Amino acid sequence: SDQCMGYINFGFSISGVLTCLLRIICMLAWKNEQETNFYSILLYYSFSTGIVIASLAVFLRFVAQMAKNEKKIVQERIASQEEILAETLIETTIDESKQSELQENSKIYRFFLRSMVHTLPYSVLMFLTSFQTFLLFPGMALGYRMFGLDNAWNGVILLLVYNVCDAIGRYFSLVRYLYGKLFLTVLIFLRFSFIPTFLILFYNKNVEIINNGYFAIINIALFAFTNGYFVTALYILPSEMYSQQREKELVSFMMSFMQSTGGITG
Repeated sequence: SDQCMGYINFGFSISGVLTCLLRIICMLAWKNEQETNFYSILLYYSFSTGIVIASLAVFLRFVAQMAKNEKKIVQERIASQEEILAETLIETTIDESKQSELQENSKIYRFFLRSMVHTLPYSVLMFLTSFQTFLLFPGMALGYRMFGLDNAWNGVILLLVYNVCDAIGRYFSLVRYLYGKLFLTVLIFLRFSFIPTFLILFYNKNVEIINNGYFAIINIALFAFTNGYFVTALYILPSEMYSQQREKELVSFMMSFMQSTGGITG
């Protein structure tokens, strides 16, 4: 469905929340900073390694099952015909499949160029959203010290707020009727207004309304919510323009490419 990337993005943000919770548990369990860092790293990479191994096992199982099914289908087709006719059929099928593959590749390249033009507004908006996020997060966004907390607790609380609000934004973007292209365009350009608020917090400027811990939490919460909301919406909107699965996959690839490019630039 068009919302598939939305669910994937929501799951990605949940992983950020779980990582923050793991860090908090380690900080509560071990008071010494060196022990906390050691066990946090140990647990994080242990869980990560286990997830990677499990994902690889599932993927290899899926590939093996697909290959087994295809082999069975081919054997059944060959067994249903005489040997000479089967050989002729195989040779003809191979030639046709090669021609079909070449034609398909040519179509893919042409569609890739067309879809770059068709998704241009969305791809630029995706670039801007990712650029805004990584221009300010995590370095400048986590630079403000709230309520006299030490660096460790200050950072992990702000990260938790960010990841929770990012997940909420990604979830709400699955409600498709709430937004359109013009709506997102206006809000994404308004999102540049976070730059002065983060600068004031980071450099501790004497702006009474902004320079306090409560505003810092609200600021990063809104910043994270808009990031999750816009990114997920920008995966959903362009995919709605196409009906074929292959076309939707190429559009998602281009949006992912622009998201990564924007992040690197930021």
